Amino acid sequence: MRRFCAYALKRIRIKSGRICKFVASAAKVLWRRGLPGFWRKYKKWKLSHRPTRIRYSRRPVPNEPRAQELKRQKQSTGNQLITYAQKDLFHDKPKHYLLTYKEYFAPLIENEVKLLELGVSTGSSLIMWRDYFPKGTIVGLDINVSDLGEPRIHTYQGRQEDTALLTRIAQEHAPGGFDIIIDDCAHIGELARTSFWHLFEHHLKPGGIYAIEDWGTGYMDNHIYYPDGHTYRLGEKETAMHWLANRMLKQSPVEWPHLNPLQRLLRRHQYTRRFRGHDYGMVGFVKQLVDECGMSDITNPDYASRHPRIPPTPQIPSKISRMLVVPGLVIVSKV
Repeated sequence: MRRFCAYALKRIRIKSGRICKFVASAAKVLWRRGLPGFWRKYKKWKLSHRPTRIRYSRRPVPNEPRAQELKRQKQSTGNQLITYAQKDLFHDKPKHYLLTYKEYFAPLIENEVKLLELGVSTGSSLIMWRDYFPKGTIVGLDINVSDLGEPRIHTYQGRQEDTALLTRIAQEHAPGGFDIIIDDCAHIGELARTSFWHLFEHHLKPGGIYAIEDWGTGYMDNHIYYPDGHTYRLGEKETAMHWLANRMLKQSPVEWPHLNPLQRLLRRHQYTRRFRGHDYGMVGFVKQLVDECGMSDITNPDYASRHPRIPPTPQIPSKISRMLVVPGLVIVSKV
């Protein structure tokens, strides 16, 4: 057995040696006969039979450098409010205020915006709006304000409820109406309502934006600056009629014509008709704006109940096209 294994290994070595010699000699022959030339021909054939690719040319942009410059400028100005918010460079306005403003004001960046802000303190917000609107005219009003010396910023000293002063400011800087008005002034409901309706009706463009900041001051009680605020108290009181109607009308039909006279009387008291809420100060003023949003339903002659001797009045559409309420900030868009 050992002899057989030794013989087999010897034959394998001989054959492997012969194979190596054959491969080496074949390589020499192919190299002498032009293997590089054959390889070049093969690559050329492979490239010629490769599937063709359709190359689409880029659409030419007219005045491309100018378009890129405008795009870069728009992106840089549009990100300024986010930069202010992320780095807390402007402590007077919370971060979510600036992010909400960016959503509303971004389409107006390249326009010649007329902006009025009530309550500017040191004027740092006016500088922020000047940087955000490179073509805008920025006007500020405060009871104590100083001139910033900027060509596109104009400041006035006065009170927000002074309608004569507000009219003069609008005539001097926005005869056609302001695009944006921001109320960051006294945060007292009655004063904010006076300036809102005067500016909203007479000095705000159609489609303009009116922002009201810090309406949560209506929940502050015994505050030195917000005397109209009050502590929030939650509580729903169930009346005796409400209790009786819930017990007697559980199995009654829902349809009004199928109810008997007693069930019709109790139906009006089955569900809570009046939800108690907070209506002090700025909170009460904001809820009046909600009523303005529903003015078309309030004046609808089919639903509004009137005295028979009073002639019906025509239906009045709301002056507000859109109203956004977020914590501390209300944004109203004019029709």
